[in-house]
Amino acid sequence: TGQSNLKQNLEERKAAANTFAERLRREIRGMQAKGLTVAEMVRELNAKGVVAARGGKWGHIQLSRAISRLDTADRA
Repeated sequence: TGQSNLKQNLEERKAAANTFAERLRREIRGMQAKGLTVAEMVRELNAKGVVAARGGKWGHIQLSRAISRLDTADRA
């Protein structure tokens, strides 16, 4: 039961992360279309007051993971 609980929890967390990334799709893709770097996008998101998934400020790794999720969804 422990292994199945972990798998369920992991799947729920992945689904929540995918949903969160999708909510920011337009914002992220728009910044990419402008040619902004990840660092510039992080600064812009934080300047606009857009909170990261856990309610704090954006960091490079968080944004990179969100972009990766969007890229994966685009390939599906």
